[in-house]
Amino acid sequence: MGRPKEKSEADLKRAKAERARMQRCRQVNIRENISQWNEIKLEYGFQHDGEVAKFLIDSYKESEKPRKKRRITSTPLTGHIDLPGLSGTSISSVTSDRDPNGRKVGVVVKTEIKESRQPPEKKTFASFEEIGSEKEAGEEYDSADETYVPSTWEMSIWHTENKELPTEEPDEVEVEEDLNLEVHDIEIPKLEEDISDETPHIQKLKQLSQEDIDGRMFLVSESCLLPLLSTLHLNCNKCKGTTVVKLKKNGSGVFCDWVCSNNHIVNSWSSQPLLRNSVMLGDTKLSTAITLSGNNYTKIALLFRFMNIGVPTKSTFNKIQTNCTVPTVDDFWTKIKAAAREDVRGQDVVVSGNGQMDSPGYCAKYCTYTVMDQKSKKIVAMEIVDKRECQLKAGLMEATGFKRALTDLQNTVNVTEVVTDAHPQISSIMRKQFPSIIHSWDMWHGAKTFSRKLCAASQEKGNDAIKPWIGPIINHFFYSAETCCGDDMLLKTRLVSVLNHVSNRHEWGHGGCNHGPLTDGEKQKEWINPTGIEMETLEKIITAPRFLNTMKYYVTCQTTSELESFNNHILMYVSKRHAYSYDVYKCRCQIAAIDYMKHLDRPYRKNKKGSPCSARKYSKSANCWSVQPLKVAKDYTHIPGLMKNIINLFCMGEAPMLHPAAVKDSHPS
Repeated sequence: MGRPKEKSEADLKRAKAERARMQRCRQVNIRENISQWNEIKLEYGFQHDGEVAKFLIDSYKESEKPRKKRRITSTPLTGHIDLPGLSGTSISSVTSDRDPNGRKVGVVVKTEIKESRQPPEKKTFASFEEIGSEKEAGEEYDSADETYVPSTWEMSIWHTENKELPTEEPDEVEVEEDLNLEVHDIEIPKLEEDISDETPHIQKLKQLSQEDIDGRMFLVSESCLLPLLSTLHLNCNKCKGTTVVKLKKNGSGVFCDWVCSNNHIVNSWSSQPLLRNSVMLGDTKLSTAITLSGNNYTKIALLFRFMNIGVPTKSTFNKIQTNCTVPTVDDFWTKIKAAAREDVRGQDVVVSGNGQMDSPGYCAKYCTYTVMDQKSKKIVAMEIVDKRECQLKAGLMEATGFKRALTDLQNTVNVTEVVTDAHPQISSIMRKQFPSIIHSWDMWHGAKTFSRKLCAASQEKGNDAIKPWIGPIINHFFYSAETCCGDDMLLKTRLVSVLNHVSNRHEWGHGGCNHGPLTDGEKQKEWINPTGIEMETLEKIITAPRFLNTMKYYVTCQTTSELESFNNHILMYVSKRHAYSYDVYKCRCQIAAIDYMKHLDRPYRKNKKGSPCSARKYSKSANCWSVQPLKVAKDYTHIPGLMKNIINLFCMGEAPMLHPAAVKDSHPS
């Protein structure tokens, strides 16, 4: 047979989810009736809740069957008992019903009627809460409709939930109490009619309009709401009694019922419109807004808890997010991406690409690889890579995302040049699979690597003179790449010529410096001795063969600064300090891309005089201040329409809230 095959992590998760789903299907929420449930379990000696459920179901089925007289043999019970509708009724015998294991499951009381039957009086039993009837509620008692039975009766008295005493005597009543039954004269409330789901005072929406989304919502204190609702004086149409206001919390909203002393619900009101599964509109808007704003449910729930405000449950939030928010955002982003590609169709496009991991360090699970048009700065492709797609190796995710994004982009866009960082795997993919496309490296990353080498060399003994020249050498590197006109040999020549300038030699055999005569201020730097150790160290770094061989990637002088800024913008929606599932992580990255695309062409802010506004910004790396122009604030005009589509998708859903979400074929698992 061989050794059994070990199950993968995905198979184990699916099996665990299936077991949890089956367990949820077997669960029943009995709410405040748990105390009565436990009393029945303890009284009859049941070991498991399933035995209690079977006992109650069997008792219910027995009560629904037509009553038949049973032969009873038991010890007579002396005493007299008054039951509703029976005058002068005495108990003749009592029999205990038992199951095959000998446990007591019920009591049957045999009585004899000494007088004729009378219409029922308003009495009830204090030994049990409510009694059910086979006759429907609301029918009046009429003794002419029944056949008189002059002899012995078998009565079964049983519990039913949320039912009141019948207006007509049943043929049999089964007692599920102990033999020492106590009876008290208490007024019997009339059976309340069922309230229709289509209550005119509670608004239920099947589809939302833009006005419902744009409608304002307010925080109202209970101490202010209750007196306002109490000013509405209502009288019960059935018993003509006065009503009181009862509030019931439901998520972020509240239900209000006007109830009389006989528990008749006269009127109902909801603070928010109701959607599918009686979910409040505010709960769906809050669950949607948490994701669309990049917030975290746990923090928002804690905030609401401190303010004593209702909030939808975590399961409701997760279901709305998974079943409604994720697919709607995906469709919305697909349309925006298609429009951006349509704008550059038929043109030679230069794109830049960069990847960002979902967590710091070397334990990343997801990678977001983004491709941006260098001219319009629009995002034309974005791929989310899971580590499970890369043999559980985080180092392969960025290259996988780049290959997938560029392959998809080539189907609709003519890509002539790709700008990335100096990633060796991406460079290998470009050489082998995309040889016709120019591959360039980001100048900022190249200058940063070059500067790091110069800084390390200047800290060595005897190389102090190099430190003042690090900035000018980096600037010369940018200047050489910008003016080389795509010729890597010219770039190398101009870059190496900086060795002559730092040693105060501005003309040589094959050329000279392009600057004019130096001023006294420019001569303040200490020149480097052309025969000293500083020049030897500097020449070793600049003329290194491995460094000069990379100059062919900088001849177009391309940068990915805008893409780096977008990667920082993603952190607003996907924090690296929180873990997300694949679908939610992808959705939040798409929300960040939508936010960026919708506010890309914002104009610059101006003051009252019409002058552009600016603000100063401090750079830790450069240890200096800089002035940056300010843009107008974001308006987020796309959010109301997006929320409307998400909530309408929730309203049109047919699957129950606890139904597991379908897994797409593109899911990494």
